[in-house]
Amino acid sequence: METIAGVLGLRGEHLKKAIRHILAHEGDNQVLNEFEDNEFYKQLCAKRWWSPAKYRPPSYVSANSFWLILSSTLFKDTDNNLSKMRARVMQLSEEKKISEYLKKILLHLINESENEDFVRRQSGIK
Repeated sequence: METIAGVLGLRGEHLKKAIRHILAHEGDNQVLNEFEDNEFYKQLCAKRWWSPAKYRPPSYVSANSFWLILSSTLFKDTDNNLSKMRARVMQLSEEKKISEYLKKILLHLINESENEDFVRRQSGIK
């Protein structure tokens, strides 16, 4: 089974569908397309020489890699400023580019980052 799944690229296709489910919203694929066009994502893809599709999606993306790709896609012009990141999430939500579910997750992650920075500053850790 594993060999068949590997040869046919089934895991990669399932992962691609899951990512599409998270990032595509109400038929708007802008965020999904930007994610798939990200250089970090492209590095995880396998090139195909025998197929019209230029690459095969990765069969696995670690949580850290996923966050790196997503954050560099969504927050490329924010200079890692948490206020600008929050504003960007709200803008994407108002433009109906992301789902309410993804909006809540992103805001939670931004708030967690802020809390970690605060704890580090309080304890003197850099």
